[in-house]
Formats: sequence, structure tokens, C-alpha cells
Amino acid sequence: LAHLYFHCCYRDNEFDEKEMDEVSAKFVYYGLNKDLNFKKEIKNYLSYKPSIPDEVNYISYLISVISPTQDLALFSSCVDLAVSDETISSEDEEFLMFLGKLMRIPDADQKVITQVTIQKRIARRQRFF
Repeated sequence: LAHLYFHCCYRDNEFDEKEMDEVSAKFVYYGLNKDLNFKKEIKNYLSYKPSIPDEVNYISYLISVISPTQDLALFSSCVDLAVSDETISSEDEEFLMFLGKLMRIPDADQKVITQVTIQKRIARRQRFF
């Protein structure tokens, strides 16, 4: 799960302080901080990221290891991280569509989750609805 989260943030080869805080907060929220060393895991991820030959197989592998039972929640969490830099590029959209398809989430559900996540971020930033 940690490596999927890292990948959601670091796909653009930028992992700023804000994104790191967001992933770290998810570690704490889900209790991962009790079992994993955040700094060690990010170093592990960064050490092999350049050698990932095929993102499709890599993400497929991660999803198979995670074996999510709450697929919409996991997808939503990944969307939140993918847009944590407050931008959603065409590459981000493509990645999220691929992730959703891999997790067998209907396109309409993916779109709603993505829109809600983006609007929540905007509302938080502007401090109003």
C-alpha cells in the first residue's frame, strides 16, 4: 500500500514536502506507521522506481498484493494523493483511469470520485463551498 501511495505522488518525478506530509498522514491514519518505517520505505521505492520496466505490470502487482476489499476507498485515497499537488495532468487522469479499470471500478464511479476529490481540495483551499 505504501508503495502504491508513493507511486501516486511521485509519478511526475516530484515529491514535495506537501505530498510527503499527505502520504505520511495516510500512514498514520491507516496505522501503517506502526509496521513500516516511512523514510526507509520511501528510500526503497526511490531506489527501484527508475528501473520499473512496465508501469502496468507494476501497478497490477501492487493491487494483487494489496487485494483491496474496499476498492472505492482505496481508489479515492489514490486520487487524493494524485491531486495532492493541486493539479491533475492528463498523465494523472490516464493513470487514475488505468488504476480504476484495474480495480474494476466503473468509469462513472471513477469520474464521480475524482470530481468529488478535486472539489473537496478546492473547497479546503478556498475555505468555502
